Amino acid sequence: MTAPHYVDCPNCGEKHDTSGQYTSPANRELDRRLWAEEHLSGRCVSASAARENENATSTPEQRFNALKDRLIAAAGSPGLTSFHDGRVHMTLGEWEQLIELVAVANASPVTEKHTRDRISAALNRAADKVCALAPQDERLGDAINLVVNAGLHLLKFPDADLEAVVEANYSEDVDTVLGWVRDGQ
Repeated sequence: MTAPHYVDCPNCGEKHDTSGQYTSPANRELDRRLWAEEHLSGRCVSASAARENENATSTPEQRFNALKDRLIAAAGSPGLTSFHDGRVHMTLGEWEQLIELVAVANASPVTEKHTRDRISAALNRAADKVCALAPQDERLGDAINLVVNAGLHLLKFPDADLEAVVEANYSEDVDTVLGWVRDGQ
């Protein structure tokens, strides 16, 4: 079994296993691409942390202007949003757009906190810890590998069965892969 090889994100410090020992080639490529999109691009740095820092050093009117810019970007229109005596005034249409955007964000099955990349990293770290308990047990390693691949596959296809997981993630046939776990072959 390949030893895990972790790299740290230069922006947020999150660890990423690049060995791919628990994932299929398809998942490995997807993990690599998503890691680059989120971490190498710097998008992983929490926007809310940046806003908190910004809020701590700005006046109420500066905060309003920043919020208004974000609202305009989200709603697509400056509308009649205004700032008076520390209060924000918006049109009913702007409130409706804002509420719709919040509803869509809340309905998202995978939140920013639990991106596929983070789930993959957590599954791989857990797999490392469990496999370390019995490093000579190939059957355990095969089962862990199947669990990691199944977990990542089920994120996208929640109704898939193990056969679909194997077909999507392994070059071997279904009976062979499931036999590794069933029979230790």
